[in-house]
Amino acid sequence: TFEPASQILAFVLPMSFLRCNLTFSKRNGIEEDIHIPVQPTSKSRYVVPTDKLAKGLWRVYLEWSDGRRQYHDEQEISIV
Repeated sequence: TFEPASQILAFVLPMSFLRCNLTFSKRNGIEEDIHIPVQPTSKSRYVVPTDKLAKGLWRVYLEWSDGRRQYHDEQEISIV
């Protein structure tokens, strides 16, 4: 869930995930992709600040694995 007023991106992962990577990709392709590895913790909710991202449209890719299968989700967010 993107919360523009709070400048955060929050998401929930299953407790069983082993690997996870979050990638921010600028829609105009000028900026380099930003890759954020997500480490398993005792909590299932993760929060990533978006206040350092340049203004504009970003595509957010979330990829994770439980060791048997790989999953992904993507969302477009607008930083104003």
